[in-house]
Amino acid sequence: MNKEIFVGIIYHYCSPEAFISIAKNKKLWLSATNNMNDSAEGVWLIETLKKVLSINVNSINRSSRDYIYNHLFLNNNIKFISCFSKENDLLSQWRAYAQDGEGVAIGFDEDKFELSSGFASNHPDPKESIKINDVLYLNNVELEAAIIQILRKHGIILSDGKDEISSEMLVKLSAELSFLSTIVKNVSFKEEKEKRITYSTLVMGNGEDNSTVILYPFGEMHYRISGSFLTSYFEFGFKNDAIVETIRGPKNKFSQYDIETFMGLNGLGLARAHRSTATYR
Repeated sequence: MNKEIFVGIIYHYCSPEAFISIAKNKKLWLSATNNMNDSAEGVWLIETLKKVLSINVNSINRSSRDYIYNHLFLNNNIKFISCFSKENDLLSQWRAYAQDGEGVAIGFDEDKFELSSGFASNHPDPKESIKINDVLYLNNVELEAAIIQILRKHGIILSDGKDEISSEMLVKLSAELSFLSTIVKNVSFKEEKEKRITYSTLVMGNGEDNSTVILYPFGEMHYRISGSFLTSYFEFGFKNDAIVETIRGPKNKFSQYDIETFMGLNGLGLARAHRSTATYR
């Protein structure tokens, strides 16, 4: 297979069963970030923020620093994401996300998703609550520097003096830090060249009857078992022409005839179908 990466095409690596479901139903799963492959997903920034806020902390500014940290910690709600790679035949992706090479990488024309980039906010309009972004890969020092830059932008210069905090400033500061937490990953994952769809909503408990309430839901919340975890997800629908390519993993057993026939029966006959050229041991 040609290793050319087609401009604007992003690849979703998945198991054979997930491929069948996605191709037939034209839906991707936006899964909760609390059960992702990267165990530090969303947690790394919170822990680093705590470290940064300890710079020059004293009795004068301790309460304001704690207030900033607690505000983000309590309001940085779980996001729901679907992950893609800009690489169409990457061995580490086959191993980690495509059933050890038995699965399929589905190539999507990201323009067909009709999503913009930026911060996904809790909003009734899906154009505001669902976004697509490149993942930013940083090491510990770089993440600390990024957080310091955001804090200083909003007047928190991390001196030994008193920090001036307003409600408006805190909302804007939390939004920027929350956005960073949804797109940042440790540099050790850099090979993935990830792009992700992120959906933001607020899942709350009703104090009266202990029922669950979802703020501005984008469809129904579903559950599945993933690696023994009970994982929540939302469905994100797409049109037939969003899928432009499929690549069968190095250990995939689908024949060219069968996958082309299956795709043709499911409105995907124009999509290219290839097999991986990755060397698998």
